[in-house]
Amino acid sequence: MKRTFTFLIVLLTIAGLILFSAANDVQTQPIATVKKQYLNDLNNFSIAIQDLRIAAEKLDHEPENIENLKKAHLQARLSFKKFEYLLSYLDSEGVKDFLNGAPLLSFERAAPSMSILEPEGLQILDEMIFSEEVVELKPEITQKINTLAYEFGQIQFVQNRQYFTDRQILESMRFQLIRILTLGITGFDTPGSLNALPEAKASFEGMQTTFTPYLECLEKNKAEKIDNLFKDVILYLTDNQDFETFNRLIFIKKYINPLYAEILKAHQKLGIETINEVTTVKQPINYFADNIFANDFLNAQYYLQLDDRIDNKSVVELGRLLFFDPILSVNNERACASCHNPKKGFTDGKPKSIALDFKGTVNRNAPTLINAVYAESFFYDLRAEMFDQQVDHVIFNEKEFHTNYKDIFKKLNQSEEYQTLFQQSFGYFFEKPINKNTITTALSAYVKSLSSFNSDFDKYIRGETENYSEAAKRGFNLFMGKATCGTCHFAPTFSGLVPPHFQESESEVLGVPSNLDTIHPILDADLGRFDNKKIKEKAEHFRNSFKTVTVRNIGITAPYMHNGIYLTLEEVVQFYNRGGGLGIGLEVPNQTLSGDALNLTQSEIKDIVIFMETLTDTTGIAETPSRLPLFNDEKLDKRVIGGKY
Repeated sequence: MKRTFTFLIVLLTIAGLILFSAANDVQTQPIATVKKQYLNDLNNFSIAIQDLRIAAEKLDHEPENIENLKKAHLQARLSFKKFEYLLSYLDSEGVKDFLNGAPLLSFERAAPSMSILEPEGLQILDEMIFSEEVVELKPEITQKINTLAYEFGQIQFVQNRQYFTDRQILESMRFQLIRILTLGITGFDTPGSLNALPEAKASFEGMQTTFTPYLECLEKNKAEKIDNLFKDVILYLTDNQDFETFNRLIFIKKYINPLYAEILKAHQKLGIETINEVTTVKQPINYFADNIFANDFLNAQYYLQLDDRIDNKSVVELGRLLFFDPILSVNNERACASCHNPKKGFTDGKPKSIALDFKGTVNRNAPTLINAVYAESFFYDLRAEMFDQQVDHVIFNEKEFHTNYKDIFKKLNQSEEYQTLFQQSFGYFFEKPINKNTITTALSAYVKSLSSFNSDFDKYIRGETENYSEAAKRGFNLFMGKATCGTCHFAPTFSGLVPPHFQESESEVLGVPSNLDTIHPILDADLGRFDNKKIKEKAEHFRNSFKTVTVRNIGITAPYMHNGIYLTLEEVVQFYNRGGGLGIGLEVPNQTLSGDALNLTQSEIKDIVIFMETLTDTTGIAETPSRLPLFNDEKLDKRVIGGKY
């Protein structure tokens, strides 16, 4: 009997090991295959860099040698795209700083003081090699290639010993789909060559190779669906190579979003852990969103860092009351809604908002608060890094509320209704619920609720409707292609929130004029980010630099620019069409917008405007309170919802 029992235990153990091995085969066999291919791709890129170095050494005025350099550069970029998805995931800073970062000046992250880094890598080389001054730039090109070779050598050394998991592989591919949509097909990644579509094809080929061993672990019908999607998107990119005529809308609807959803399903079906299972740290992206334009694609809580326990309806409602209540201002006549009116897309329709007591105006145009939480920093000059700092600026500013928290506490405590509301929302956490933390938290929760991703465009690109005009379709393709709007106003927020990780807010130097005189234009005197009081950002490349705001709801938030100079969207697009400040004849040495004309026709400008107007959506977020809490004070109880002016 004992022998039989022992035999059964051994048999069950062996069976368990077999089952465990089968269940974990996805954790071993695909990894080995992917690792081998990854190291091979890294080696091919190293060889391509050496070929690029040789071509640069031979560069002279001979057309053949110029063409050879361009070919070597394009080949190096195609080689990089084969493994970009995984390396960018495993070493995002290395890729950004040395291999394929934007061709713009940046700050050294760890430096205690201002330390400006010159752009390095393939993007700046793309600009230089495809410029008309390529021969004159030979010394700089050679130096950039040498730096690229050295830095990649260091990165490759680490990657040869890099451990990674199935989770990281699948997550990296979904990030790459975002990258292709936002930075690839828009031309952001290829500022000189515009070789975006062949590079997208190379990237899909690399991911297809990587995903192949995982197909064997899936049910046949699911495996065939993903395999066919990869084959079809590669075929589509093979047949559609013209940058200007490429149909980005079809590409996203038919290939990018379906693959984004199917890789998620495969990830879950394979039983591989997700990011939510390995960390409790809030992430910018909701990994379980199945569409890059989904309502819940971005995680608003990440940007405001709200405690889950207090992010509830009662706190949002309290924040809404405070937002519309002029009790927060010194004269009890100005509210947040004075400059951010829900009927005008949470703006006020003025070039610059009226100042307190009608003493002039505030310094800048009031931007929309819809989707405003999706940012690394706030205000046009990015001076506030947290939302509560933004509230501080408004409360203390003599042109806005011109008051202080002590006086606000005193007033709010005079209202039994407000005392009850704060107690219900925050009494569990604070002995005195009316305090700075609770006021800014309630306002944060309300502004977080002003989320808008259900426009006509969103519904169409998610496949929820086919009711979308041909003009809007053309406008989207122009916005994301020829007009280069999408290289600064990144999807899906169509703002300066930088993909694919959405952790950084960009600002741009556009050369915005102070008036509409295009014969004798004058650059607006506002220094923007250069003068935001952050010592580390008082750098020349931030002079006249302003946050790239969203174009969602832009159809109802006129006038435009930080100074409200343009009254119509047509005027805005025409400004960009001419090349910004440089294009209209201003001296803007640090302009980040290309000074070259876009050569858009009037018909194309009209289509772009029509597309942007389809981004309007204020459903469910424009309601105002029916009344404000009472104070049992005749004067205070007559205060106007949303402010008197």
